[in-house]
Amino acid sequence: MRAGDQWVDRTAHILSNQDQREALTVQRRLGGLLGAMTRHQSAAGTLAPALVHFRKVTRSDWPGLFFIHPAMKTLVGSGGFKGGPDDAGVVEIGYEIASEYWNRGFGTEAARGMADIAFSRAEVQVVMAHTLAETNASNRILQKLGMKFVAEIVDPDDGPIWRWHLSRAEYEAR
Repeated sequence: MRAGDQWVDRTAHILSNQDQREALTVQRRLGGLLGAMTRHQSAAGTLAPALVHFRKVTRSDWPGLFFIHPAMKTLVGSGGFKGGPDDAGVVEIGYEIASEYWNRGFGTEAARGMADIAFSRAEVQVVMAHTLAETNASNRILQKLGMKFVAEIVDPDDGPIWRWHLSRAEYEAR
């Protein structure tokens, strides 16, 4: 079993809290595991970027997510929210699927699940996502979800990117 998969299993075990430990103990155990992920990131192989993202969003009030293949019980990607909603009720989602699992519907399922989580909270009015400024599979995933292209902007790290929105009204009308 790859280190990344072992970390996912360990995280699930800690967070399930089957032995009913105190919240502070669970938090310390998870913190220790996140530290190990950081120190041994190279052992995660192709899952390393997913684990970096997971560590970042785990520290947020909005969840970081691992996407697990149900039959194979293996990590296929990660995603989450880039913080909570802003004053206008806009929350941004981000996700990635390991290349060996592309074109199997995992990206669409992940984006749909994150939209479902976001719109389950009354304060969210719009789910936003960004893609590279080119026609690609990520655009198609967001279009399947019902998102609309709204603008091309320049990101300081990625350069030109496309912004996509899905309003609560559009989500509820699907």
